[in-house]
Amino acid sequence: MRCSLVLSLLAFLATLAATAAPGDTPPFKLVIVPPTIHLVSRNDLILYCSTSARIEACTEILGLRFDCHCRREQTVWRLAGSAQMIPQLYMTQPRWEAHETAHIDDLGRLVEALFTDLRAHSFDSEDDCQAAADFESAVFSLRMDLFKRSSNRRLH
Repeated sequence: MRCSLVLSLLAFLATLAATAAPGDTPPFKLVIVPPTIHLVSRNDLILYCSTSARIEACTEILGLRFDCHCRREQTVWRLAGSAQMIPQLYMTQPRWEAHETAHIDDLGRLVEALFTDLRAHSFDSEDDCQAAADFESAVFSLRMDLFKRSSNRRLH
């Protein structure tokens, strides 16, 4: 199963690289790998999901990464970077796939909104920008925890 996940990820990243125009690099890029679906028993959900609540399905994000750096743009410095999510769907029945996919889409929108917010800031020095980039990289997993809670409140 891990081998198929790695092969899917490599194929997906190769497709992205092939479709990117030379020199065309957006300031922020989000890569969400197509989810891997796991059908499990209700008793096993507690092993895979970050909750002790009685649930039928969950989405866990593996391979969460955010690399934030700085770019010089005319007279100011701006944040740029890339994020990656590898969703794993754990469910008792296939009928939960659409609901769990809605959570993934919601998380993607929240991350894109974060990117828009980060893009709006400019810095007079590279050092100030790099300090902000280091901070954002460090707190990204905490922000994702908040985004997950927000998505659960919104979709449940």
